[in-house]
Amino acid sequence: MKFLNYLRLIIFISLTGIIACNSGKKTHDPQREYLGEYKGTVPCADCPGIKIEVELKSDNTFEIEMDYIDRESKTKEEGTYVEENGIVTCSGKYGKSYFLVGDKTLTMLDADKKVITGSMASMYVLKKEFEKK
Repeated sequence: MKFLNYLRLIIFISLTGIIACNSGKKTHDPQREYLGEYKGTVPCADCPGIKIEVELKSDNTFEIEMDYIDRESKTKEEGTYVEENGIVTCSGKYGKSYFLVGDKTLTMLDADKKVITGSMASMYVLKKEFEKK
């Protein structure tokens, strides 16, 4: 009987230790899957297009780089962003930009936070870049 109680105590202590060790483990946060770098080429009224890169960082800062094709013109915007209900709002010195979070995509939205429609709508979808290993 003493042996059985002793065995139960050892099992209890072992399980408590395993649970305590696993409780501090970082878990996957699906709410922040949108973090990372996105790239695409969006339409331009007076040039062949604008190569755009958007990086959303874990500290709620962003960088947007725009490279106008066939021009010597690049623009970089930095600032902070918030994500609410699947819409990322980037606020920087040039104003605000809005993006809809998708499955490994960011879709540029208009100033009213609406999806851009029409024949070129798919060009406003930026694709997430993954590190090559």
